[in-house]
Amino acid sequence: MTMPSPDRPAKLPLDFAFEGFRIIRQSPAVIPFWGVVSLAGYLANKAIMQAMAGNAMQELQAASHGRDMAVMMAAVAKLLPALGVLIPLGIVLNAFLTCAVFRAIGGKAGAFGGLRLGLDEVRQFGVAILFFLIMFALYVVVIIAGSIVGGILSLGLGAFGMVLSIIAAIAVFFWFGARLSLAPAQSFAEGRIVMFGSWKLTEGNSLALVAGYVIALVMAALVGFLCFGIFLAGLAILKSGNALAVGSVMNAVQDADIAAMVRDPAVLVYVLLWNIIVAPLLMAITFGAPAAAYRLLSGRSVSAESVF
Repeated sequence: MTMPSPDRPAKLPLDFAFEGFRIIRQSPAVIPFWGVVSLAGYLANKAIMQAMAGNAMQELQAASHGRDMAVMMAAVAKLLPALGVLIPLGIVLNAFLTCAVFRAIGGKAGAFGGLRLGLDEVRQFGVAILFFLIMFALYVVVIIAGSIVGGILSLGLGAFGMVLSIIAAIAVFFWFGARLSLAPAQSFAEGRIVMFGSWKLTEGNSLALVAGYVIALVMAALVGFLCFGIFLAGLAILKSGNALAVGSVMNAVQDADIAAMVRDPAVLVYVLLWNIIVAPLLMAITFGAPAAAYRLLSGRSVSAESVF
């Protein structure tokens, strides 16, 4: 790769969106290690939700269909303490796994699939918190500005003006997010928290980044649907094509608590396969894309090893 000119940003090829598939092909041994962490996170999520919120989620869903605001608010009140624990836990697990993916991209996963606990993980936790706060503040600003602009446009253009303002607000939100999206990879590569260095690196490549991220998300969705389809086909064979039996298992999968997993082997198999095999594949695809984009735009070297 040639060094980008100081006054001309490097152009980003869209193949960065497929970095996750390269990770899977070159380092398949990382998958079970990431899968164990994913499974542990899933079980912890279930256990915390059951212990702190009970059936609040089911109550919220039922109340939303009946539009019973009193029941909905009561269910939300039950959910909030659990979410106060689950959100930080999710950020910690995300930081843990993000660093592992970055090490795999650099060919330095090493033992345990690149899973470690050190300053890299602490920095990723900090980056995730700051990124959330920045994007939340942007969301509030965009909503307020969009409402004002939409109201003005609707006076002259009617409903079309409101729709136009909504599209513009969404575009601004995703554009800003794309410009900051390399912060985790850059912070990992440089060994310090860097939130706005991504802004300079992504100059002139916003559309390519958004397009690449859309491609990566579509690929992840296709992988997820394919794996789900394979499980569903296997389940249909085991149930002799009984649609009611298959539907019963899938309903149990959606609402399963830990006890239900132990009681129903089909639900247990689904949970194990999804977390230990499918979830790591999706991690590689979604976390790998921005890391590959950083590697290409940083202009340091063509090799990943020199960046991560």
